[in-house]
Amino acid sequence: MEMKHLGHDWRNTIWKIVRNPAFEVVAAILVVIVAAWVVISLEVDQKADHKKSLFPVPYSHSSGHR
Repeated sequence: MEMKHLGHDWRNTIWKIVRNPAFEVVAAILVVIVAAWVVISLEVDQKADHKKSLFPVPYSHSSGHR
């Protein structure tokens, strides 16, 4: 086995996996889930400390709208 050939082969294998459309969809879903988790955890921490919300929601049940 030649090291030069091995080095080129694993790079191609990784590139094929990354360029796979299914991998791209899974990666996009994971990014959305992680981003939502970060926002929710920040909001929960802010509410626990009784601080102003970082991402205020304009609609509230107590605003009188029906």
